[in-house]
Amino acid sequence: MNWRRAFLVMKNVAWSKWSYGLNSGTVALGSDPACPIWLPNVFGGVAARHAETGLDKAGRWLWDLGTVAGTAINGVWIDGRSRASLKIADLIWIGGLEIVVVSQVPEPARVQPAEWPSLLKEQAVGQASSLPNSFSRHRQAGSLPHGDENKPLDWSQPYRERFRKLTDTELEITLEFSRGNIHANKIAECFGFGPGTAKVHLRAIYAKLGVHSEGDLQMLLTKSTQESSIAGGGGINEELCESIVMLMQSVPAG
Repeated sequence: MNWRRAFLVMKNVAWSKWSYGLNSGTVALGSDPACPIWLPNVFGGVAARHAETGLDKAGRWLWDLGTVAGTAINGVWIDGRSRASLKIADLIWIGGLEIVVVSQVPEPARVQPAEWPSLLKEQAVGQASSLPNSFSRHRQAGSLPHGDENKPLDWSQPYRERFRKLTDTELEITLEFSRGNIHANKIAECFGFGPGTAKVHLRAIYAKLGVHSEGDLQMLLTKSTQESSIAGGGGINEELCESIVMLMQSVPAG
């Protein structure tokens, strides 16, 4: 796979407003404007340096840097370990944001965040008078910090602790399962071991995640993804993106 042609795009947001190309280097993702991949901290869950992504002989990987809110891929929580594989069509959850890995972007982002005014400094986020309606709704819902109402959100997820029980191999098998490789024969093919070994791993995964079948695991991953989206106020959307841009333009640079 040619990862130089892979991109990160934000779900429900135009590619021309937020998209990043992935190359062979290791880069950080976070709310710090100095991060090569800048993430708007709309819901208060994105750390200054939240995660890193890079490329090795096995392929692209993503690493949560010990954050409070955590990181998930396709509903699989990956915090609490060093690296997790990342592939085309994966849905990444980071601090309330939903980001998709795609193979091409017809219209890359025209303006990089490093060129924008410093929107997400705390004093800018606290300017209630300049927040458009969509920002106000998220603030009232408790998902956007604002002034004295700024209280830590509860980023604990009902399924998050279960995934920490998995070994690195079991986590990778669960990630492949989340990508549609649900049968033991296919998993064995992906990892280069026999179907019997794949079945042993699947039984261990079922036991640790508290499920009993392929269908149960599929349901758990669906629920985990849904819970993550709810925790982020439903994810960012086009209207909220417009609000971010408007607020950026209203805050003096520096």
